Amino acid sequence: MNWKTYSNESDETLQQLFLSSRNLVFVGILLDRYQLLLFGVAMNYLKNKSMAEEATQQIIEIALNKWPKEKIANVKGWLYIIMRNYCLQQLRDKKGMDSLDAKEWIDREEEANPFSLSNYLPHLEAVLPSLPANQEQCIRMFYLHGKNYQEIMQITGYSFKEVKSNLQNGKRNLKIKITAKLKQHDA
Repeated sequence: MNWKTYSNESDETLQQLFLSSRNLVFVGILLDRYQLLLFGVAMNYLKNKSMAEEATQQIIEIALNKWPKEKIANVKGWLYIIMRNYCLQQLRDKKGMDSLDAKEWIDREEEANPFSLSNYLPHLEAVLPSLPANQEQCIRMFYLHGKNYQEIMQITGYSFKEVKSNLQNGKRNLKIKITAKLKQHDA
């Protein structure tokens, strides 16, 4: 079967050919036709080229494996909805990472970043008081008391962005101060 022979057929014709033969080549032609649309939708939601490429490949695989046994009235719309839902789930999952508990977050940080505060917990108590009060409070709750973002927000009244900012800035400031302290100690 020659792919090009059928590439100019309508969506409806390709679906009919698939339904009568169960040959995935026809679904492949449809997916190839809308691959750029899928990528565009993914870029719109995910704002990251590599994530959008990955999402496009995932949706193509999902569609190939789960193409409906009946005719789809609007293939373009159906694929758009699948991609939109997939991207929204990816964004929800990513946002969920922001509320991981302290141990999971520290473990992920250690993998991604060779300097991790968990490696320097013995030095933390000596340096913490030198931070601004809001950063110190968030760092203490997160690293020393194992609170997650939601718990810190409830205790302090800070917004999600404030907690995240206090942790990021506090961690950066602690890294600077602990590194300086260790260099001074080694000298």
